[in-house]
Order: sequence, then structure tokens, then C-alpha cells
Amino acid sequence: CLENNMKILFIPLDERPCNMLYPQYIAESADIELIVPPLSLMSEKKIAADTELLWDFVFENSKHVDAVVFSSDMMMYGGLIPSRLHHLPEVAISKYAEKLVALKQQNQRVKIYAYSCIMRCPSYSSSDEEPDYYDQFGEQLFRRKYLEDKLNRHGLTQQEQEKYNSLIDAVPEQVLSD
Repeated sequence: CLENNMKILFIPLDERPCNMLYPQYIAESADIELIVPPLSLMSEKKIAADTELLWDFVFENSKHVDAVVFSSDMMMYGGLIPSRLHHLPEVAISKYAEKLVALKQQNQRVKIYAYSCIMRCPSYSSSDEEPDYYDQFGEQLFRRKYLEDKLNRHGLTQQEQEKYNSLIDAVPEQVLSD
């Protein structure tokens, strides 16, 4: 049960109303003061938010809150869709961890709740919310990985094996490695 007048810093998954506005509506109805970044700091579909500016916002606004609730996808990659498109080096992970530790050191009583989306592999070809190569290879990527998983877990029928074999060279290695 939440106390009245609870103060929460909230960093949403992305700029869409379902992720940014709806939590604000819920907080209003529950007598929670929800601090959210301005829309200007958020991602814009495939354009990543500036995570350094977001972290500045978090550090500036988390000094006197009861909890921080944030999307790891936003704080690491600049949003949900940018998390699917990123080319960050592994060192970015350690920087993220360092910022979490610094956040807790700044306000030791604050509760920190981080959430993340599970990466998906759409079964269709479209680059609207995916890397550009999904226009050409989206369906083949899905079908190949689906059949590969089934092969490893249960085996394939002859028809499925033929389909899998036809997909092995259908997607360039560079796309597969990404």
C-alpha cells in the first residue's frame, strides 16, 4: 500500500502516451507526486534520447524522492526502439552500473526500481521500429531462428528441415551477427 504524498521520479520507456502520460494519470489518482522528464529529453521513435541529459535529470531530481522508477532501455539506449538499433560498446554497461551506484550513494534511502523490455524478433518484414535490414530480412530472420530453436529442442520435420536449409544462406552473416 502506498503512502499519501509519496514522491516518485519516473523515467518512462519512451515518449508514447501509454508510457509517459498514462502513468502520470494513475499517479494523480493515487495522490502520488510523479516527477517526469520534459518531453524534450525523451526519445522520438528511432531517435535516441540523450542519456547523459537524462542521467543529469535523474541526479538533479532524485535527491528528495521516495523512489526512482525507470526504464533501463531508456537510461542505457535512449528508448525502446533505440535499444533495438544500438551499437553501444560493452563499456557502456559498466558506465550504466556506475551511475546506478552513484544514484544510490546520493540518496541512500531511495528505493530504485528498474524495468526492461524483453527483446523481440518480429515475424514480419518491416523496419518501422526495427533496424533498416528488417525491411528485407525480417521474416527470414524470424523463421530461421524459430526453426533453429525447434531443431535444437525437438527436431524438425522433413518439410521444416528443407525450409530451414533454404534460410541458412538467405540472410547475410552481418545481419545475423547484429
